[in-house]
Order: sequence, then structure tokens, then C-alpha cells
Amino acid sequence: MITSRVLAQKQASGDQEAVEIIKDTSPVAWRHVNLIGRFEFNKAEKVDLDALVRIFGEPECWTRIMREERLED
Repeated sequence: MITSRVLAQKQASGDQEAVEIIKDTSPVAWRHVNLIGRFEFNKAEKVDLDALVRIFGEPECWTRIMREERLED
């Protein structure tokens, strides 16, 4: 949901570089996701999706992502 909203935001703003990064991103390919193990979710705490979309929509976020991507290459 977050990725879709950020993608729509970046497409609307014409940020093609971010659009290409998002299109090449797969949530199942993220290295930091623990796909096995025990997960506990606290129903009392809600995730603020709008706040996350705002963070990922900021140009500084994409500058950092691009810098980290270059370091991995």
C-alpha cells in the first residue's frame, strides 16, 4: 500500500528516477525482512501510513536511497 501511494505521488510529480527505482523494488527481495520466525502485532498501535508516505515522498529520502544504491554497486 505504501509503495503504491509513493509511486502515484512520484508519477504525479514527474520524478521519473524515483518511479524507476520503485518499479524495480520488490518487497519480497528486501534483505531486512524476516520471512521466518515469530511475529507479534500490537492491535492497540496503528501504523500511520500517511506519515510513512510523506517520509518516502521527501526528496532527501530518495537522495539517501540513491547514495546507498551506488555504494552497493
